[in-house]
Amino acid sequence: MDKKSSLQTAIKISLIVWFVIAMYSQYNSGLADNGDFERSMGWISPGPIGIEPNLPAAGTEASSKRFLNYWIPSWKMEWNISASACPATSAILLWIPGAVLNYFLYSPKILYLPLLSLFPKLLLLGILLLLFKWAGLQSRYRLFFLIGLGVPVTLMFTSADYLVYFNSFYQETASFVFLFLFLASILILKRRPFLVYLGLNLAMLIFLTTSKASNVYWPLIALPFVFTLWPMSRQIRLRAKLIVGFVLILTFTFASQFITGRSSIRNLPYQSLFFGVLTFSDNPSEHLHRLGFDGAMQCINTTSFSTTGSVYFAKYQGQMTYQNTLNVIYKEPAVFFKIFKYALDNMQKVNLDYLGRYAFDDPRNAELRSPISFLNLWGMLKTRLFPIGYTLAFALMVFICWFIAGLRQTGIYRDLSIIGLLSTIACMADMMVAVLGDGKQELIKHLFFSNVLFDVAAIVFMNSVFVFCLEFAGWKLSKSNSRISGAA
Repeated sequence: MDKKSSLQTAIKISLIVWFVIAMYSQYNSGLADNGDFERSMGWISPGPIGIEPNLPAAGTEASSKRFLNYWIPSWKMEWNISASACPATSAILLWIPGAVLNYFLYSPKILYLPLLSLFPKLLLLGILLLLFKWAGLQSRYRLFFLIGLGVPVTLMFTSADYLVYFNSFYQETASFVFLFLFLASILILKRRPFLVYLGLNLAMLIFLTTSKASNVYWPLIALPFVFTLWPMSRQIRLRAKLIVGFVLILTFTFASQFITGRSSIRNLPYQSLFFGVLTFSDNPSEHLHRLGFDGAMQCINTTSFSTTGSVYFAKYQGQMTYQNTLNVIYKEPAVFFKIFKYALDNMQKVNLDYLGRYAFDDPRNAELRSPISFLNLWGMLKTRLFPIGYTLAFALMVFICWFIAGLRQTGIYRDLSIIGLLSTIACMADMMVAVLGDGKQELIKHLFFSNVLFDVAAIVFMNSVFVFCLEFAGWKLSKSNSRISGAA
């Protein structure tokens, strides 16, 4: 084994060790329930241990322990595989292996969330190993990619601000894991264009789409990539490809709404209208009059959970649909761009400081702020260095132009550009969906996936630019040497 191979092996081992240590260091923290757990846990748990009933009355001590303030690591374990209890998310596919392991190795009656999250964490390790494999397949820059891709991806995978979702029933875990599995399956399909890998890719896409209701846009942006990149699609006529693509987009979208739609809260259209688009409008009273909400001006900038909002939500509940939101944007298009700007301004914030991360009796609850450690390095980098606002918009436009140019190349550039362009487009779509879906309510949490997608695009972009610079420098050096040789 030469020195370069030894160094590559040492880097791989170091990153794996970091990954394992970081995962172990965070086994005893998670996120408090904001009320979303009910959508996801039906098959394996009816509620937490020690708190009765599962949904205590607001304002009670039990409610304070149950929601928002404290992470609950131990839950009742009761299998209830029925249609009525079916989770409205593909995240259940990630949790069942951990639940089975918990049943046989820990307790048949107590579900311990750190065990439940073991399988998705192992999948992240598998994705990291696939990244090492991809770097090893390159004819050049293997060492560079191990550092340039391996280090930031490892930091991202072990970031406390992202990993904290794993020890919970939040659907963001599935979005995170299935995103990387889908991106990996695209590169596998590109190298091995067989039907089995196409099936694997489409399976990862449907799992990603059904992770969360807000991921409904994924078939629309991803399927054109899949069929364009699949070499065997060149043998299919354009009309046939368009028909098949259209049918698949409709099928995947319907499947997404069928599975995740049951989790959609009736309050969301209220937040989207009164805590969303109307807060960006220059003529909110005009929109309210046209939509039949006369006298509801005081609802603007309120949620349906507020005192004022709850009264008007009960009054107008039958009229609350997303058609109201779309109608406002149609009549006042400037609202769309204001919403996008608002999302841009709130990017790179990934620390959910309003949700508890530790158990009720954990002494770390006394700390006023999270200590700075290697576990939140990625979050600190995002907060201090990553762009927001118009700078972020400019960066996204640069990414798109760069990746489109890279798609015309072959080899490394094309691989990086596929992942980068798809992530950039999805990032922009997800930012809009985050605000349109629930207004400004819990925006940091709803921008979670947008941040993950931007991180992927930024990592890929930097590596692509560095490779270009290296090759350009090599070309200039080669040209200079040729001139010297010719002169001699």
